[in-house]
Amino acid sequence: MNKKSFHKPKQNIFDWIKKHIIVILIPGLLLAVNRFWYLLARLITHVVFKDGGSFCQWDLPIDNQIPFVGVFSIPYILSFLYWIVIPTVIYIVLGSKIFYRLVAATLLAELLGFLWLIILPSKMTYSDYINRGDYSSDPFYGLMNTLIYKNDLPDNLSPSFHVLATSLPFIVCLGKGDKDKRNTGMLIGTGCAFVLICLAVLFVRQHYIADIFSALLIVIVSYVIVRARKWGHTFQKFNDWWWLKMTQIVPSDKSHARNNCKIILCQKITTIVIFVCLVGFMIYFGIISDMTGDPFAKFWHFGINGLYPN
Repeated sequence: MNKKSFHKPKQNIFDWIKKHIIVILIPGLLLAVNRFWYLLARLITHVVFKDGGSFCQWDLPIDNQIPFVGVFSIPYILSFLYWIVIPTVIYIVLGSKIFYRLVAATLLAELLGFLWLIILPSKMTYSDYINRGDYSSDPFYGLMNTLIYKNDLPDNLSPSFHVLATSLPFIVCLGKGDKDKRNTGMLIGTGCAFVLICLAVLFVRQHYIADIFSALLIVIVSYVIVRARKWGHTFQKFNDWWWLKMTQIVPSDKSHARNNCKIILCQKITTIVIFVCLVGFMIYFGIISDMTGDPFAKFWHFGINGLYPN
């Protein structure tokens, strides 16, 4: 009897996207959560500390010696694109174990960062604030920094969410992937991005050195907790269960088919609403509101007058 040969059909890029759509959407969700905690912390701290006099200032003498270097405004802005792309790259190269560990650690770190922001609110010194915008000698980098300073006011400095979100991919790449070995290329790539962003937040005069170390402290604590409690695996199991429920085939048994249809429909609607709201929130408060000068956006962004009372 001849053995039948079975050929596995080739999977094109569209089939891969359809199968792993949740992996593509999660980085956008993480960025939206990042922005949400950041703006909510600004709202709370400006309501509680109305005059800005109780804000901490974590500057060190060495911070005053750091010059402005315009070219670093480019990686500072491109970091937002990096945060969207790198989780999916980690999933493809290192596998689901490292990916979901990154997701769980990022969510925990952003929550801890939010708590730090409202417990120990911080701001830039007045002298640094009034001197940081004088870059007229280079129009291009002056424009780049105008965009940066318009979105990132001289408050909510510590911990640096830029450093927080960029250091986590490097930290998780130190662990072993699904093949029980580290990927040297990913380690070097994420390590270089981490160092570049640390330099960028200093050389665009947006953060102090203490802001970097406070972010690293939160990242290390979050990663240790996630590894010890295996929250990455828990998050993956929940995500797989949720996604399986949404994509499962309704049984032929008519007595259960109707109930299953309702459950699956509700889950699909809930998932779509959550993603639309979070992504819409990120786009509105992160981009549109700053361009249009919307009054409601000013309620979130406040202004600088209250930060530096006379």
